[in-house]
Amino acid sequence: MERLTVLACFALTTVALATTSFADERCPGKTPQDFKKGAYDFSTNSSVDKNGQIIKYSVCVVNNSHDGWLRISWFIPLLADRWVRPGDVVNQVRYSADRADRPVLGCIKYGNLEDKVVAQFLGDA
Repeated sequence: MERLTVLACFALTTVALATTSFADERCPGKTPQDFKKGAYDFSTNSSVDKNGQIIKYSVCVVNNSHDGWLRISWFIPLLADRWVRPGDVVNQVRYSADRADRPVLGCIKYGNLEDKVVAQFLGDA
């Protein structure tokens, strides 16, 4: 029985790590944050691609829920009023000539009510 418990714990840990790794691959970046608010469970991240003259600023949101859709608006990086399917990710890209990325705080409205959180992302001036 003890051996079965150890194997079950190992299996659950492996699945949890694989799920986290999969979320990181779909939503890569340098500002990962997790939000678990009531029935809502989502993650955010952002990245900057400086290859070329025009700089690509990206933000993404992962809906970590397995059964509930997530309505989200991340106002400052302009990811406006999107629905994210369970387990899915939504991305938003902005372009700029400003190579000096910096951490910026942006307000996220989530769910069908007026619930809000603040999330950090990489942005330009």
